[in-house]
Amino acid sequence: MKFFSNDPNGSGLELHDTAEAARLAAVSAIDAEREIAVSEREWSDDVDSIFWGQVIECAEEFDNDDEHHADYRLGSVAEPMVPLRLVEEIAIAFQAAPRGGHDEMSRWYWSIDAAIRAAREGER
Repeated sequence: MKFFSNDPNGSGLELHDTAEAARLAAVSAIDAEREIAVSEREWSDDVDSIFWGQVIECAEEFDNDDEHHADYRLGSVAEPMVPLRLVEEIAIAFQAAPRGGHDEMSRWYWSIDAAIRAAREGER
């Protein structure tokens, strides 16, 4: 399995070998944004672009028997950590995420995190 994190004001999009490493990178990015927010007395608009997740599909080469003899398509990397039936619900929840202060964001994040953990437990 491969995982990713995104830090728009740091290292950008990075690939990780473990979920823990990807999450730690995202948490570190938020911590860095928090330090800036304290000194500037407001959060950067870019903090909403910090995220992490599992790579589900990536480009893969295949032979298509035409004059180019190769092409690329999206291919599955691994089984998703989150059941696919929840992906749309999670995407909607992210769009509805509060844009307010840190406490409001934190409560929203942990409610989403709890829902994902409960879904994972239900799939076992």
